[in-house]
Amino acid sequence: LCASFISKNLHIIPSIDALPTHLLESIVQQRSNEALTDHDLPVMLAITFQTTPAERLVLLNFRSCLKVSDVAMASAMSYCPALRRVDFSFSELVGDKTMESLSRNCSLLESLSAIGCRQITDTGCTSISQMQSLQDLELELCNKITDIGI
Repeated sequence: LCASFISKNLHIIPSIDALPTHLLESIVQQRSNEALTDHDLPVMLAITFQTTPAERLVLLNFRSCLKVSDVAMASAMSYCPALRRVDFSFSELVGDKTMESLSRNCSLLESLSAIGCRQITDTGCTSISQMQSLQDLELELCNKITDIGI
């Protein structure tokens, strides 16, 4: 009950640093990606980094983050150097800035799912092409990518 209340009201809680790890993990699991905003993103990452340090974080699921901007997501990716898999599917505001940030900061990235990320353009594809460790790429329903980007 406590974890449920906290996960629904992260935007009004000044600090959760003193909470035990098991409670932090429960909050992260309960937090709906659809409700996540630019303001919530740093808090969610801080909680995640308390349970898994950034240098060991290999997977992030941002599927259906409908309210997180491209700028905020790009900034968040700069804190995840060990990331190997990320899912942005149906996060419609994710675009070229996030792809550029991944290319610059996540050199170990092996899997990128960006299905339905309608803000990715040919410029984002240029950034994706620089990801040398990338083995798995999903770009379906990205309607701003042309044949040139592919």
